[in-house]
Amino acid sequence: MGKHMGSKHPEQDCPPEAIVSTAEKEIITKKAKNSKKNLKISDLQKLSDDALKLLPLKDFWDSAKKDWTNSQYGIFAKQQSSKIKRIFGNQNFN
Repeated sequence: MGKHMGSKHPEQDCPPEAIVSTAEKEIITKKAKNSKKNLKISDLQKLSDDALKLLPLKDFWDSAKKDWTNSQYGIFAKQQSSKIKRIFGNQNFN
């Protein structure tokens, strides 16, 4: 979008909603083609902390049960629990 605005509309600024952050780009590029919508554990392991922070906490942690979810995200989070707790904050896991 930034390239489009620069070449076609140089007098206008690109709206901030249209700018894709590097963390968001990382999620998109690490996602395997022709796969289901969910990221695989191997895809999650490739993501940086900033990219993981963009994913919702509820995908990793079930706050009602106070336990990791029974999904690919929950399995990954359980394996990397110290990393996930550091990213989202320990207070969210009590």
